[in-house]
Amino acid sequence: MTDDGPVLEGDPTDRFDDVVAMAHRHALDAATCRSSNDAGRRQELQRRLDAVTAELERLRALPELKVGQRLRHTARTVRGSSGTVQPADAVVATDTIQEAPTVGAVIVVRNRRVALTTLIDRHLDPSSVSIEVIDDAGSDPATARMLDTLGVPVRRLESPLGSAGPWATGAMAAQLAARPTLLVTGDAVPGPSCPDDVIDRMRWELGRAPGVGAVGLRVAPDGHGIPPVFRLYRPGTGPGDPVQMLPEPYVGVVLRETPDDPGERFARLHDSL
Repeated sequence: MTDDGPVLEGDPTDRFDDVVAMAHRHALDAATCRSSNDAGRRQELQRRLDAVTAELERLRALPELKVGQRLRHTARTVRGSSGTVQPADAVVATDTIQEAPTVGAVIVVRNRRVALTTLIDRHLDPSSVSIEVIDDAGSDPATARMLDTLGVPVRRLESPLGSAGPWATGAMAAQLAARPTLLVTGDAVPGPSCPDDVIDRMRWELGRAPGVGAVGLRVAPDGHGIPPVFRLYRPGTGPGDPVQMLPEPYVGVVLRETPDDPGERFARLHDSL
């Protein structure tokens, strides 16, 4: 795909990744020029976003594309209720913090809540970190009620996009327009032996490694749910930029509660979504 429109040739799965990256770049443009009075620039951005949406629709119709429900209703996720693509700032709640946060965080959640609350309680202070949660088409009523009590913006998707959601919807672009942003998926949290200064260490590594787009923790997937990611991205970067992993003891884990925990029972039954 190019800035002028979709490219139809090539492997469909590769094209999906390309379209997600393109959607992120256009959403980043929307976030950085939201205060501009340049009507021509806004129209051009709208045209590019329309091309991204059309390509997502085209990919969704291809039988050989094996990405399951990641693409189902993707265009509706990116589009607003009026049928036109909305800039990222139009769908993110206004930050009420007086002093601008120095770090952002976009956390993807689907039917699980223990890892999310653990992460916020131990590592992310909502008073100093700009947190946004993506409810990845969750179906657990208890998790939905908990998200309503967090006091942070929650973006609810109509169909699961997994790790592509933060990029395709513009959530990462909105945060990255102003600050380095942590991306968390798949119930990833810093491990028990991970030092408490993990966020500061990631910021420091970003400062000394200008050639990388993100610094992250190594997290071994457990074969269930969304693949785990715990990475801090620098402003202006996207999902295809190089990632540097921190050495031990800076290691992440997938936080799964014991099989007898009723609070996570619903999520275990829906890990195949």
